[in-house]
Amino acid sequence: FLFKILVNKLRDRISSKEDKTVAAILISALVGYIIHNFFIFDTSANLLLFFIFIGFIYWFKGDNLKKESQKETHKINLTLKYSAIFIVIILAVISIYTTNIKPLLANYATTRAIVASWAGDYEGAVEKFNKALSYNTFGSYEIRHRYAQYILENSDKIKSPEKRLDALFLAIKEVKKNLSYRQDYLPHLYISRAYIVLGKDNPKSPYNDLALENSLKALEISPTFIRTYYEVAQAYLNKKDYSHATEYFKKASDLNPEVGISYWYWGATEIEAGNSKEGMELVVKAIERGHNLSESEYIKILRLFIENKDLPRVTITYEGLIRVKPDNPQYHASLAAAYAQLGKIDLAIDQARIAAKLDPSFTREAKDFIEKLGGTF
Repeated sequence: FLFKILVNKLRDRISSKEDKTVAAILISALVGYIIHNFFIFDTSANLLLFFIFIGFIYWFKGDNLKKESQKETHKINLTLKYSAIFIVIILAVISIYTTNIKPLLANYATTRAIVASWAGDYEGAVEKFNKALSYNTFGSYEIRHRYAQYILENSDKIKSPEKRLDALFLAIKEVKKNLSYRQDYLPHLYISRAYIVLGKDNPKSPYNDLALENSLKALEISPTFIRTYYEVAQAYLNKKDYSHATEYFKKASDLNPEVGISYWYWGATEIEAGNSKEGMELVVKAIERGHNLSESEYIKILRLFIENKDLPRVTITYEGLIRVKPDNPQYHASLAAAYAQLGKIDLAIDQARIAAKLDPSFTREAKDFIEKLGGTF
């Protein structure tokens, strides 16, 4: 529609070389706008180009070109218009580069970093993340956090202690740039976690105090975000301050009693502090509220249940281990023995058969076990 208006106006109005020049600029502006919208999302730069085009249409609509008495004034106005056009084009180019090209390059580098991380190329991923951050453009806020997350998840894969420290310090440096968002707790949490990693092997490390400083600041900004309480508690755990750690895990549990992982952290801390009874009760509560333990977590609490001769909870723990590792014949054999001691004969026989099926070396033992229970293999 706009192009049709343009052609009609030009057909009626072009009468001089200057008009043809203006018309060429106008058509170039329109074509540029169309191409830009084909390949890049609509941005302020696109809209600026669009309104330049509308302004040209309006300019052609006037009738000042027909008035001989206004020729000199027209020449002056035309010079001003050309100057304005030139300035606007320069501004448009700068705007396009700033709002489109730089973010595009940063996003591309970030995508390459993510692909490299999927391929296990740690060095390549870090290099691409650093390249993306070097553009310092729109989206850098998210890129900094994504970079910090990647470093935190993969810092243990860095063999060189020096490179590991450099990566963590760089992550902290980049995320600190996001602290300009005054009421944003996320940068403080990322910084806190990085300091926790740096100070985890030394209770007296100053990094633990820095971690605590940032996590408490995050808590001040967002007192209802449960993860913040975990970070505060973890900083205290690094310092071997179990009293304060359990205090914050308890606060997290009180904030949302249905979140099982809060009870797990609280219970694990009680156990580490030597309060096994309270810790085991909290661990059971965590499982009841749906927290899925890892294999290592189940083994950790299994040892405590066995030491306390808590057979029902030993049974529950083996059931959990089988959910995590269903192909482990030893877990099935141990659960069979636990069921037998609880008088659950049919369940014990079923578990013994599964153990033998998974590993033929269990066959003879399973057959003897089943026959002692009065069953048939």
